[in-house]
Amino acid sequence: MTDSANTPHATNHAPAPRRAHNYLAGVLTGYAVIGLAVVVNLWLTPFTLRFLDRDEYALFVFSNDLLAWLVLLDLGMTMGLRSQAAQLTGRPDRLMMNRLASTTFFAQLVLALLMFIAGGAVALFAPRVFHVRVDLQGQASLVLLLLALGMLVNFATQSFSSLLFAHQQIHYDNLIRIAQLVARTVITVALLMTGWKVLSLAVASLVSVSLFSLLSVVRAYLTVPGLKISRRLASRSLLWSDLKGLHIWYAAGNTSGAVIQSIDRIIAARIISLASVTTLALTGRAYELALLLLTPLTAAAQPAVGQLLGEGQRAAAFDAYKQLTLLSTGAGAVAALSLWSGNAAFVTRWVGAENYGGATLDALMMLNLILFSWVLPNRMALIVGLRARPQSLIRVAEAALNLCLSVLLALRYGLVGIAAATALASALTSCWQLPRLAANYFGREAREVLRETAAPLVLPLLPLVALAICMRFFVAARGGYLSALVAVVTVGACGLTLLWLFTFDAKMKERALGVLRVWSNLGERAR
Repeated sequence: MTDSANTPHATNHAPAPRRAHNYLAGVLTGYAVIGLAVVVNLWLTPFTLRFLDRDEYALFVFSNDLLAWLVLLDLGMTMGLRSQAAQLTGRPDRLMMNRLASTTFFAQLVLALLMFIAGGAVALFAPRVFHVRVDLQGQASLVLLLLALGMLVNFATQSFSSLLFAHQQIHYDNLIRIAQLVARTVITVALLMTGWKVLSLAVASLVSVSLFSLLSVVRAYLTVPGLKISRRLASRSLLWSDLKGLHIWYAAGNTSGAVIQSIDRIIAARIISLASVTTLALTGRAYELALLLLTPLTAAAQPAVGQLLGEGQRAAAFDAYKQLTLLSTGAGAVAALSLWSGNAAFVTRWVGAENYGGATLDALMMLNLILFSWVLPNRMALIVGLRARPQSLIRVAEAALNLCLSVLLALRYGLVGIAAATALASALTSCWQLPRLAANYFGREAREVLRETAAPLVLPLLPLVALAICMRFFVAARGGYLSALVAVVTVGACGLTLLWLFTFDAKMKERALGVLRVWSNLGERAR
C-alpha cells in the first residue's frame, strides 16, 4: 500500500468533531474496562491464592507468557489490517476494505489452526523442559492446551475486532470486554470453589475469549458499513504483496514485543524457579495495571491519526503525535513514581511479604514503566505511518539484547538482573531510535522533536522524584493499605498538578477539560 501523502483521496468522511467524539468514547470506555479490571484483580488475586500454591499460580502466569510467543504466526496481519483499514476510512473505499478484510480473515483462519498445533506441541513438551514438578505436569499440559484453544478462537476472529478498531468503534469493543471480564470472573470463582484448582483459570479464560470473539463478529457486521467477508473477495496476490512489503515487518515487531513482555518470567522459570514467577508477577502487578491505564491514550488515537494521514493532513497528525507523547510519558512517569512510593507496603499487605521481590526489583519495575510509556506513542506513529520495517528491526534488536542480558544477569543477580536487563535493552535501543525514526517520518529534526516532547517533562518530574522518595520512607515506617494509599494519592495528585502547570499547552488543557465535560454530561444523564 503506498504512502498516504502521495495517494489521491476523497473528501473527509470522518469530520474532526466525530473523530474527537469517537476518540473520547474509546478512551473513556477503555478506562471503564481497566477500572473494572483493577478492582477484579485486586480482589481476585488473593482469593485465587487461597486455593492455589505459589507453583500453581505461577503455572498459569507462565503458561500465558509461553504461548504469547505464538504471536509469531500472526505474520503481522492484525497490525497490518488495523493500520491499512484506518487509512482507508480516511478515503472510503468499500470494495478495497472488503477485499482486505476477506483476505486477512481466511489467512488468519488457516494460521489459527497452525497456532493450535504449535500450542499442542508446547503443551506436550514444556512441562518437562521447564522442570514443572511431577504432580503438576498433567495439569500444566491441560492448561497450556486450553489456553492454546483460546488463542485459536481469538485469532480466527481477530479480523472483526480489527475492523471495529480501524473504524474508531473501540468503545463497542470495550463494552464487549466488560462482558468478557465479568464472565471470566464469575466462572473462575465458581470453578475454584468446586475444586478445579489451576484449571479454573484456564477454563474461564477459554469461555470468556469465546464470548468476546462471538460478540466482536456480531458487532462488526452491525457497525462497519457494507462489510462483506467472502472467499471470492479474498486475494492471494494482495496477501502476498502485503506479506512482502508490510505484514512480515509487523510480524517481526509483534514477535519482538512478545519476547520483551514475556521473557522475564520465562527466564525466571527456567533459571531460578517456577515459584519466582509468582514473586515477579505480584511485585509488578500494580505497574502492569498502570500500563493498562496508559495504553488507551495511544491505542484509541491510532485509528484517528491513521485517518489524518489517509486524508493527507500530516501536520495535524504530527501535532497529535507530540501531544500523545507528552501525555503518555508524563502520565507514565507520574503513575510509576506514585505506585513506587507505596508498592512495598501494598504488596506485603495484599498477598504477603513472601511475594514481594524487594526494593531494588520494585525500583527497576518503576523505571521500566516509564521507559515503556515513552516508547508507546513513538511506536504508534510509525505503525500508523506504515513504517513497519525500521521500527521492527529496532524491536528485534531490543528483544535479542533483552534475551541475552536477561540470561546473563539472572545467573548472577536473580530477579533483579532480569528486570535490569529489560531496562538496559530498552534504553540502548527503542528509547532513542524510535523517536529519531518518528521525527524523520514527519520530516522534522530529531532535536526539535525531543525538545518539544521531552524537555517540558524535566521541570515537573525533578521535584516529583524527591517527593516520591520521601513518601516511600513515610510508608516504610507505617505499612498497610492506608499509608500506601496516602503515598500514591499524594504523589499522583502533585504530579498531575505539575504536568498541568508546566507541561500541558493550551490545546492539551482544552482537550482535558473536554474529557471532564464528557464525564460530567454522562453523570447528569445517569441521574
